Amino acid sequence: LRWLMEQHAAALLGRPVTDFYSDKSQRRELTTRLKREGEVNGFDVHLVGDHGRSFWARASSRLVVFAKTEAVLSTLYDVSQEHQTRESLAQISSDLRQSQERYALAMDASREGIYDLDLESGQLYVSPRIETIFGIPSHGLRTATDWISRIHPDDLPPYRKATLEHFRGHSPSISAEYRITNPEGDILWIRERSVCQRNAKGRAVRLVGSVGDVTELKRAQDALERMNVSLESRVQKRTDELTQS
Repeated sequence: LRWLMEQHAAALLGRPVTDFYSDKSQRRELTTRLKREGEVNGFDVHLVGDHGRSFWARASSRLVVFAKTEAVLSTLYDVSQEHQTRESLAQISSDLRQSQERYALAMDASREGIYDLDLESGQLYVSPRIETIFGIPSHGLRTATDWISRIHPDDLPPYRKATLEHFRGHSPSISAEYRITNPEGDILWIRERSVCQRNAKGRAVRLVGSVGDVTELKRAQDALERMNVSLESRVQKRTDELTQS
């Protein structure tokens, strides 16, 4: 504790431990658990020294008796870097989540196209925005077959399943994400939301929906996942180093 606090032993001896807790509720929680369990391991506390140095420490504590007096024996090691890494990860995740939300709102407002498919005749109408997203003029997207042929083979089975479940009345709408390849060979991620209209007998006769290009959103999600893996690896490595020290 003297080394962690960067203070002389004389400045620490005889003082109540509560002097060093930045959050006194942590001390109360630790005390309650010790009285109940007798020993507590891996309990993180935030401590502050007289010179203002603050840090996170991981405590392993147990109740002991010295000269018929009950006391707490604890070992501490500094885990400040681990907490800083976690806080950075949380902030990055929050910032990216807000960015994704802003992107989704912007996409809903101006970046989506609509389509209208006659299920009986197979004729398909697409808006100019969809032509732009797919990179194909409207005469290249005239039927359901034209549309489906653009979907990545790996994404086609779940898309068919979601569509059939909606047609059979098992879901209120279709919500799907899949990849397409534009004429330049670029792979794009598409988000589709659609709903069918039914005739008097309950049969689906028309499908109307909206689609948007969510490629950038997918890239952001992939970047976040890679960042999470990297930061978790760094946290685990640092924890292992501290445990072995």
